[in-house]
Amino acid sequence: MILFWLDINSSFAHSSLALPALHAQSTASEREWQWHVVSGTIHTPIHHFINEVTKLQPDLIVATSWLFTHNRLIEVLSRSKALSPHAYILLGGPQFLGNNETFLRAHPYVNAVFRGEGEEIFPKWLRQWAFPEIRDRLTGICTIDKQGIYCDHGRAQVSHFQSLLPPESSKFFPTDKPFVQIETTRGCFNDCYFCVSGGDRPIRTLSIEQLRDRLLSLSHTNVKEIRILDRTFNADPRRTKEMFQLFCEFAGIFRFHIEIHPALLTSEFTYLLSLLPKQLLHIEAGLQSLDDHVLKSSGRAGNSQRSIQGIKLLTDCHCGEIHTDLISGLPNYTLSRVKEDVIELIRLRVDEVQLEQLKVLPGTKMRDLAPSMGIIYSSTPPYEVLATPSMSPEELYEAQQLSRLLDGWYNNKSEWREPFVQLTLGEPCFLDTFLHHLMHEQRLEQPLSRERRGLLLYDFCLSHHPSYISHLSAAWIKAGYSLKKAPGLHAVPYNCPTNRDTTIRYFHLPSSSGGYWFGFDRNQERRKPVTVLQFPPEHL
Repeated sequence: MILFWLDINSSFAHSSLALPALHAQSTASEREWQWHVVSGTIHTPIHHFINEVTKLQPDLIVATSWLFTHNRLIEVLSRSKALSPHAYILLGGPQFLGNNETFLRAHPYVNAVFRGEGEEIFPKWLRQWAFPEIRDRLTGICTIDKQGIYCDHGRAQVSHFQSLLPPESSKFFPTDKPFVQIETTRGCFNDCYFCVSGGDRPIRTLSIEQLRDRLLSLSHTNVKEIRILDRTFNADPRRTKEMFQLFCEFAGIFRFHIEIHPALLTSEFTYLLSLLPKQLLHIEAGLQSLDDHVLKSSGRAGNSQRSIQGIKLLTDCHCGEIHTDLISGLPNYTLSRVKEDVIELIRLRVDEVQLEQLKVLPGTKMRDLAPSMGIIYSSTPPYEVLATPSMSPEELYEAQQLSRLLDGWYNNKSEWREPFVQLTLGEPCFLDTFLHHLMHEQRLEQPLSRERRGLLLYDFCLSHHPSYISHLSAAWIKAGYSLKKAPGLHAVPYNCPTNRDTTIRYFHLPSSSGGYWFGFDRNQERRKPVTVLQFPPEHL
């Protein structure tokens, strides 16, 4: 019999851990089942998948549904069923953590969906393939029976997490991607209403010995970056210390991505961080908001002032990249407060400020509470919030545009980052007026090159903040952009004394601090200056 796994991802860099995780537990069934996998992204032409279905005529089609892959998956499945009407379709993933009756009735070509953790149930389900009356009653399975009655068998949870075979033991584990994921802990101590892991207990962990063996196995592959799947890496100080010691054993081989709760940070934690090799970690600090009222309304533990102190500890110890996140649309979060939080994080000099829009996900407490909270959200993936009592649709749209502005001028670490920071912190109205200007000009709806972003910032400051023009022109010239375009026109040729090296041509850019002198090598085609001086001209 043929099992056809439809592996659709949001991008090449991302890959579903469900496929290798389930296959690793199901290798015993390969005597009865031939596994075939067809991979692609949401941008892959549909016929890429359909052609394989037509050719193989599988008995079973399995797929995992995620927020941003669901719609493409449904398009492929509806066509697959038409071409292979005898194929049984089973779906799983976060999409099906809630009530699945509406979905099954709206998509009758899907035979069943699975809710929960599948590593222990899926192999049993395959073994019971010939006995539908047993197979469809396993924990987690949701179906519509022959009488048209919806049958729901709850949510499956793995009982022996440490006993699972690692996904890396599967032939379908990808080692050709920019990063791979290792789930070190399952469950979460926090009760965030918006998260599918909120209140997921008991918390189950893998031993350090198990993780060491898995990392050692991956060290013989081309993998360079590992994302640790642990909702709150620093929840248990003792284990955190052990994990840091383990990471150090693989310094120079891997770079580790971890998620922490900044309100739980201690001076001991940051001291341990300071001892780690540089570039060993990429740290994501989960904030969601810096407003305690918002956090309490969202069921998230933690104190905003302690979170700010934690972020400051992280930035002060220079232990690696620090990424933070905010979520617009959370209960009681206002647009003005979102902007205040963004400015505060820029003041703390974090490496990235991710501003996302709330998704009211199936299976979360937020989905249940949304009506009583007055939260209106889309009924189709990705279930984004449309309006709340504290944010109108227009304000949520503005927050979305602010996110794009941050990606363009702050998060990408371009030459415009430092001028953007200076303007944001030095001019109280800058962030708001620049955002409204870009929205009015509809600039944020289109892709923008680095050069174009510089010109937009320059033109805006020319009208609103002229005292920053020399700083922007200096950034423009240092980056190697044309001296014949507006920001570069402020630099004028400077004639060096005849006894100096004439292979270097100097340009002077006046400024309030005395000016800049840029030296360009006449024999090189490179546009970037080979020297940048900020001394009086007589010192040249």
